[in-house]
Amino acid sequence: MKFRGKSLVLLPLSLMMLASCGGPEGDNPINDENAIIKNSVSIELKTTAGKQNLAVINRYVESFKKVEPNVNITVTQYSGDYSSLAQNILDGFSVGNYPDLAMVYPDAVADFIKYAKCYNLDPYINNATYGWSEEELADIVPAFLEEGKEYIIPGTYSLPFSKSTEVVYYNKDVILRAWPGINNGNPITENYLNNLTWEEFWGELCPAIMKYVAEHPEEGILDTTQPDYAIMGYDSDANFFITLAEQYGYDYTSVDQNTGKGSADFVNDGMKGLIKDLSTYANKHYILTQKSTGKRANDYFKTNQVLFSVGSTAGATYQVDTANPIDMGIMKLPHAEGKDEKVILQGPSMAFLSHQKNDGKIDTDRQLASWLFYKHMITGKTESGYNAAEWSFQTNYLPVLRSIYESDDYKEIYDESQYSENSTYEIACCRIAELAADLNDSYFTSPAFPGSNSCRDEVDTLLGTAVKEGTSGGTLSDSRINELFNTAFTNASKDIK
Repeated sequence: MKFRGKSLVLLPLSLMMLASCGGPEGDNPINDENAIIKNSVSIELKTTAGKQNLAVINRYVESFKKVEPNVNITVTQYSGDYSSLAQNILDGFSVGNYPDLAMVYPDAVADFIKYAKCYNLDPYINNATYGWSEEELADIVPAFLEEGKEYIIPGTYSLPFSKSTEVVYYNKDVILRAWPGINNGNPITENYLNNLTWEEFWGELCPAIMKYVAEHPEEGILDTTQPDYAIMGYDSDANFFITLAEQYGYDYTSVDQNTGKGSADFVNDGMKGLIKDLSTYANKHYILTQKSTGKRANDYFKTNQVLFSVGSTAGATYQVDTANPIDMGIMKLPHAEGKDEKVILQGPSMAFLSHQKNDGKIDTDRQLASWLFYKHMITGKTESGYNAAEWSFQTNYLPVLRSIYESDDYKEIYDESQYSENSTYEIACCRIAELAADLNDSYFTSPAFPGSNSCRDEVDTLLGTAVKEGTSGGTLSDSRINELFNTAFTNASKDIK
């Protein structure tokens, strides 16, 4: 999905890879009475963004230069994933070679905080001169802001940029039909799916579909001839575990507000019961996961080996088989019966890193310049509208501002009536956008602390192992469940400092 109807003139490749925007007078300050920063300041933003997305960031650099001419910004493309970028930054601390801004996950920010390289952004956010106004602050999706406070010390230590969540992709032609025993014999509706509980999914929908598939193999609804097939495929085992814990109100992790130390809390009877149930459902071919099979759920979705594929809102392109276009449905993740809807908030945030001047004091000019540039990217406006809108339209990440969801641009760009029925990807993006605004009050985040990423890794393995063993052997015994949880806890605890 591209930012149609707006200017997307791409910069030369050399500027996409490394954009440095200095003023016409080099290091000499430019006399602009409206500029907040009066002295020449240079900052660096480091990102894994590809060349098309870099082009958008570079346009922000150019437009920011007109507002703050004394700020010189270098945008560096890092050729690696988010984890290796975070490690690259950590490695640079010892030699003083690291950026001012970086797009990384909150777990990485927690590590940066441990090295005292991140600073509290509240004084910048709330500043009467150059902070966000009450109106601007109220316009930001609350959960996106709250994520930046989920660290071991009070304050805001990261801010939203490229945010996404999980949705369920499905083939409407296959699913929106009458399944015996469901909905009083009437066809399944989108409203039914968007209000589905896990109890209904496991107890009603899955058995009905599987029974029909077994009785009508000639229809080819689900390819059961392959070793791996299921009603639902889940792309992230860790997200599945963490989301179930949040939805059912069971513990996962926490931070002691007195000591600032994180804690792995996922060894509890509630989660043990849910994981044991999943092993049963796996044996019935109701669920498979990436960790249990070694393949992404979308791969199975495209080969008709799963009917529902849980994946990122930013990853619609991976769900599409261009050779076989379908009427792609998008639904909310099922929720716990009797509980509020909860969906995980994911995607990289913006980390802000401090530097020292030659005299050993903190370079507050660089910090202010970093804040002002970030603010320009999020709540800054050009003739085309909010900069944050362009980023969302270009990348398919969720809009950071609530007002964007109601804007004419948003409604125009994501109007699926402009596409042919074979435009599976574009229509999926439109349907994600339509659903996204309804999710703004359902997001949750988990606290980030040194070792929180290990907790995530361990529950990822735990759930994947339970599903894999359940698929072949049936319901796991209580002793095996205890063994999996205890191993995960022991391994995760080693990295919690």
